[in-house]
Amino acid sequence: MKCYFHGSGSKDGSERKSGLVSFAIPDVGVLFRSTWRGNLYQCQYVSLLFLLKFIEVNPDVFSQVELQLHGDCPLIIQQINGQAYTPKSLKAYRDLARLYVKKLRFSLRWIPEQQNRATSKAVDMPPNPSLKGLHFEELSVLTSQLGLSDGLRGRTGS
Repeated sequence: MKCYFHGSGSKDGSERKSGLVSFAIPDVGVLFRSTWRGNLYQCQYVSLLFLLKFIEVNPDVFSQVELQLHGDCPLIIQQINGQAYTPKSLKAYRDLARLYVKKLRFSLRWIPEQQNRATSKAVDMPPNPSLKGLHFEELSVLTSQLGLSDGLRGRTGS
């Protein structure tokens, strides 16, 4: 099953400006979006972490399928795979993502932003009447895991 994540944040490195975090799982009709205060790389990581948390708390949907996670930021994927230096400001994010690598079975791949379904409009996603059984509320747990006080803000969509 293909899953997509995307984050957009301040490209000037500012952690005070709001960005957008999103993930999409077209096969189950899920498109999640929320604002997050952070720079581009922090928002990319948080998007991936929200996706991984969502997969973890919904094992009935994801435990028996091969998961392919696609992101459009090659640096994040390289950092998680140990192929690129991770600055101190991103180590907590990377370390948490690596914990999920140990817990969940998935492949992590780079794709161009134009192919990333997490950047698409909700009308690009088919409606799924079975969304009532999926758990979104535990995504807020990531705030405490990352040691951040901001947490989720804005609306989430599905």
